[in-house]
Amino acid sequence: MARRRVRRRNYSFSRYTETNRGRDIAVGVAKWCGQIAIVILLAFLTVQFGVQTLTVRGESLEETYSDGDVVLVNKFIYKISEPKRYDMAAFRTGSEDGHYSIKRIVGVPGDSIIIEDGVLKINGESVDLFPAFSDINYAGLASEEIILDENEYFVMGDNCNNSEDSRVASVGNIERENMIGKVQTKLYKKKG
Repeated sequence: MARRRVRRRNYSFSRYTETNRGRDIAVGVAKWCGQIAIVILLAFLTVQFGVQTLTVRGESLEETYSDGDVVLVNKFIYKISEPKRYDMAAFRTGSEDGHYSIKRIVGVPGDSIIIEDGVLKINGESVDLFPAFSDINYAGLASEEIILDENEYFVMGDNCNNSEDSRVASVGNIERENMIGKVQTKLYKKKG
């Protein structure tokens, strides 16, 4: 019986690895670009719907926050729940491009608000939870009883004797649609 000669082929993998190496680099770059796009999208969504930083201007929140403090505002919370009494809230004043203000919500929809003899009264009861609210020197619009509509909020600064808030006609009652979010915490004091 004759032996059959088997011819062996030599396979070269060098051509295979060189072409795949180019594809691997392209896939790696595409993954990297995709990851960057996802991070940018998440950052946009966080700023647009989640959180924002604001700088406190003025002395109307003294003792709680000072001029130049940078605070973190939770914008998401007011998308899923209603603002509550005594929340420190950020809201828009004036037009869509108006500036943001930060004050404490003292009156919620349906409440009656009046300031008599330097005392804030909500629904006929004196409020003494905040020491700054004792001896209010200026009642403004609240010198007569204010009854809040179903989407109105009455806000005041913690340093109420040095605050432009719902007692002043230029601010007035804040409508629900102008509420931006709840101030969560102070991040740091801005220098300068």
